[in-house]
Amino acid sequence: MSSPPATAWRQIPASRARQAEQFQHALNKFIERIVRDSLAHMIAAENRLRLYHGRSWGGGESTDSSQGTLRLTSAESAVAFEKVMQNDVQAIQGFLTSIVEQISSGMKKNIYAMVSAAADSTGNAVSARADGSLAQAFLEMLQKIEFRVNAKGEITLPDMHISPEMGRKMLNDLQAQGPEFHREVERIKKEKGLAALQREQARLDKYCK
Repeated sequence: MSSPPATAWRQIPASRARQAEQFQHALNKFIERIVRDSLAHMIAAENRLRLYHGRSWGGGESTDSSQGTLRLTSAESAVAFEKVMQNDVQAIQGFLTSIVEQISSGMKKNIYAMVSAAADSTGNAVSARADGSLAQAFLEMLQKIEFRVNAKGEITLPDMHISPEMGRKMLNDLQAQGPEFHREVERIKKEKGLAALQREQARLDKYCK
């Protein structure tokens, strides 16, 4: 078996290929961080999980949740050739902004759709039209939800995600209610808060035995 001639082509790792791969990896991490931050008001950091393998998962018996599957969120953007030739660095910012907005918007739609489907399947949904007013719907919603206790032992109320216009309408309707309505709201909040503390204490007691 003879050795190849000294002039034979030898494949040498291309430094530019490595640099392009490193740049792409850094870009992916950057976009991931910006998207994650844009969803921070919807999903607390302690409630985020990363699925590394598989395409589906199932809730445990304690959660009584059904099996879920991954949903694809995609984005597409481009930089005009003219901007590249003009060395327009602002085009990079526009490209990244477009990608982040598309991904964030798609993920938010998926989250709202899944929460809505879960609420409908358990009957844990309210309707302002059926209740007669936004204030009564708010009261019914308050009765259906559960409060939580955070890592500091503080009672936390669930967040509300509504449009600014609907938020103004609801706030005006709530402020227009009489003292009896507001007393009922405070009574429910106190009752829900106490129940949350009791659940948390029961959970902690399991570790003390």
